[in-house]
Amino acid sequence: SGPYTQCGVRDDGFVECVGATDASLPAVRDPQGGAYVDVAVGFDFACGVLADGAIDCWGRSVDAGRMVRRVDTPTMRFTRVVAQYSGSVMCALTTTGLIRCFGAAVSPVLPLVFETPEGFTQLYLQPNEAVVCGLTTSGRVECAGSASGASSWPPR
Repeated sequence: SGPYTQCGVRDDGFVECVGATDASLPAVRDPQGGAYVDVAVGFDFACGVLADGAIDCWGRSVDAGRMVRRVDTPTMRFTRVVAQYSGSVMCALTTTGLIRCFGAAVSPVLPLVFETPEGFTQLYLQPNEAVVCGLTTSGRVECAGSASGASSWPPR
């Protein structure tokens, strides 16, 4: 959820939003023949992961070119997505355990691809800082970005 809009995935695979909705961030988003499995809302955009692993984004940041519209590559499929509601940043978890970030504020502050040898199972994007964290398969939390300080927690 963002600061003014909250969205969720319905049982039929559509995304439904409440709060500050309009033509660019509608109350219901049709998955165009597929089904959404996850959704995240930024300040003025939303991104959803489709059942086939592609990412679909919409909203003012997308229309203005500050956020990608679609990520659909056979070599990179996604399972989860998170968005930063204080800026135009979205990060997603791939099926292979990488974290991939997109948006106008990504580089050089956040890594485009954040990975560990063991892979991630969950991800988290700090709401007001350029920091992305992931939970590794061994239970460690590792972070990257401008305000993260240490590269992992707990300290080694």
